[in-house]
Amino acid sequence: MNDLNPYASPPPIEESPGQRMHRHAHVARGLLHRTITFAEPFQAQLDYDGKYFRQRLYIGQVCVWHRISWLRIHPRIDFVWPAEVAGTEKPGRIEMKFNHLLQIVRFTVYCDGVVIYDEHNGVITTP
Repeated sequence: MNDLNPYASPPPIEESPGQRMHRHAHVARGLLHRTITFAEPFQAQLDYDGKYFRQRLYIGQVCVWHRISWLRIHPRIDFVWPAEVAGTEKPGRIEMKFNHLLQIVRFTVYCDGVVIYDEHNGVITTP
């Protein structure tokens, strides 16, 4: 038997103390819309809405960023995670990529420079 089978399933990923797996409880997707409910590294709901020529980002019920997007959709959002959510105010960032139909094909959320959510073509990866 050949131990180097390219068709074999990969071994399962196990959590170790040096590997932090960020999990989210719920994700809702739509055209220019994402709602993500985080369980780790803190409990929060992030809501991005880019419809009707307005881009808005809410953390909980607080609008932390907004822009009017008549000519182009801003693919990078720099904001501050509120102290009520993260314990202390931390820098946050969202990076997005769109296809020619304005569908989100990449959606990445950062907290303090660390990726806490990454979605690529609808597939969610845990960092």
